[in-house]
Amino acid sequence: MKTLTRFAVCFATACAVATCAAGSVKSFSFPRATPESQGMSSAAVLALVEALDQVSDLLVKYGGHPMAAGFTIAEAKIDEMRWRLNRYAGEVISEDKIGRILTADAEIGIEQTSLSTARSLQRLEPHGTGNPRPLFLMRNLPIGSLQLLKEKHLKLVFGSESRKVEALWWNAAEHRIKLEGAKEVSLICKLEINRWNNRENCQLNVVDAAVDKTNC
Repeated sequence: MKTLTRFAVCFATACAVATCAAGSVKSFSFPRATPESQGMSSAAVLALVEALDQVSDLLVKYGGHPMAAGFTIAEAKIDEMRWRLNRYAGEVISEDKIGRILTADAEIGIEQTSLSTARSLQRLEPHGTGNPRPLFLMRNLPIGSLQLLKEKHLKLVFGSESRKVEALWWNAAEHRIKLEGAKEVSLICKLEINRWNNRENCQLNVVDAAVDKTNC
């Protein structure tokens, strides 16, 4: 789901009956337009379970909430359900609604990427589903250097001579060419503590990036 930004359904079949679990992404849980909300009310949500309402005549039973659901269906009806759900999704989700949605907890500047800040954030641990690691937005960062690690990761240095911060972007080799032509970028990232040879420093863990200025 995270890679393709689409809802997904997993089937387990036995005795011609399939028991299924479904998970969604935010692009399949966006506000539904109403005369009152004009598409802006988060209370009127197109939930995954509402999609199952459209194929309820095919299901033995079902239930869930906006981001997850479960249901039981006869194996012989799976293909029809797949076709109808895909058609329904195509009708209600426009192309501009498809994609990963990232929400930053705060916007910070490079001067705030300090070891003391990273240590303070450790007080929020342990992180998990109900307590995700904070995400930060950083804008217009000058790229000092870029290095490809093990043919699949990117190591970057942002900032100027007066203030620099290192960053790692895991499994992001596909973005190398775009970033090599960039002068400034904006990031969604996490602040971490890098420990190496008995030394500690604040390091960015890049989640996503957008080019603000190019070298052209």
